Amino acid sequence: MADHLRYAISVDAINEGAGEFNTSYRYFDAVKGSLGSSVTAATNATGGIEIAGTVTNFDAGTPTYTSLAADGTKQVVGAENTVYDGIFIKHTGFTDTDLDTRTYEYIAVFTEYSAGSYKLLFSLPSGGAVFLPNAADPGTSMGWYVAASNNVTGGTSATGTILSQLVTIT
Repeated sequence: MADHLRYAISVDAINEGAGEFNTSYRYFDAVKGSLGSSVTAATNATGGIEIAGTVTNFDAGTPTYTSLAADGTKQVVGAENTVYDGIFIKHTGFTDTDLDTRTYEYIAVFTEYSAGSYKLLFSLPSGGAVFLPNAADPGTSMGWYVAASNNVTGGTSATGTILSQLVTIT
């Protein structure tokens, strides 16, 4: 089991313009690159942020995959009533561990704000990932949840299962 996680975040600001033959994309002139948050942490995590702790669902470099049901059943990430130093959610873009059947549906990410009541926070597209640092405890018997979704607004089902990685750091 890993004992720390290192991460960095970068987002590119892109201008869309008319190219000679078709649409062209280039960095937004005023930014000239990425909007990054890479930093030198107080530890040896040069170029990123490092969180020490126990990393679950990623052992010896091998991810543990969770298959999200096509019927949109919500799956808890980690455990309810738990504070996390970080939560990593990855949409693999595939439906099974053979990694041979693609899916272009979404993973909807929810927080439970009252027992059995959920608020959609965002949706991950095929191949997308998110890292949530310092994820607070949503409350007694409540947690962070994910579900397969047929649309970006957190639809209640998908046409097939979605393979995901759900990693927590405590």
